[in-house]
Amino acid sequence: MVLPRELERPVDNLLRCWREVERQGTPYKLLPMSPGQLYEVRRDFGIRAYQTHHGGPSLGYGLISIREKLKPEFMGIPGPELVAMKKQGVEIQYRVEVPMVAFLGDTTAGPVFEQPDVVNAEILITECTFFDADHKAKAKAGKHLHVDQFIPIVEKLKNQHIVLTHVSRRTGIRRAKRQLTKALGAEAMQRIHFLMDFEGATEGGDVEETGPHANAAGE
Repeated sequence: MVLPRELERPVDNLLRCWREVERQGTPYKLLPMSPGQLYEVRRDFGIRAYQTHHGGPSLGYGLISIREKLKPEFMGIPGPELVAMKKQGVEIQYRVEVPMVAFLGDTTAGPVFEQPDVVNAEILITECTFFDADHKAKAKAGKHLHVDQFIPIVEKLKNQHIVLTHVSRRTGIRRAKRQLTKALGAEAMQRIHFLMDFEGATEGGDVEETGPHANAAGE
């Protein structure tokens, strides 16, 4: 489990307590990380942490493809010669890190949306909780993203796909999607997707009226 370094001890205590509740030694491994840190899972793949902007310690994470490419000055040299050069200690390759997926979790607007990995990841998964004009105070208080903050952000993002999560049940996915389409236009919306945007999804308010949390705030 990757997590902010500040949370390693309390999460470890929590999981140890849960072991006692379950009465079995459920295995786990915590990987505490700091903003900017890259954990290399294997030679060609790593996880990088990004500082997000939520209550308390919070991180987003990027899945990074790590590749080695031949330096331009060695292009055209036969393979056996390249192998020999490498054995002699010549650096014939350079490292390339390609951001594939960036997941930000809960966050409000901030510098995380300027991180190169976040801007250029093939897929960006980010929250956009509030869409209604009278919910701006709730967004500020909870350090969540409001659509008015997201609109100028999305114009700078280069992701092929942007997946929005954590839409407030006060609004609902259908109404949120209509509002965002009106603001950005149909062409820009081709790369934006809403998590759980399945056929038959309901309008805002239906969950509170029929679900088990009918009297809850619903965030």
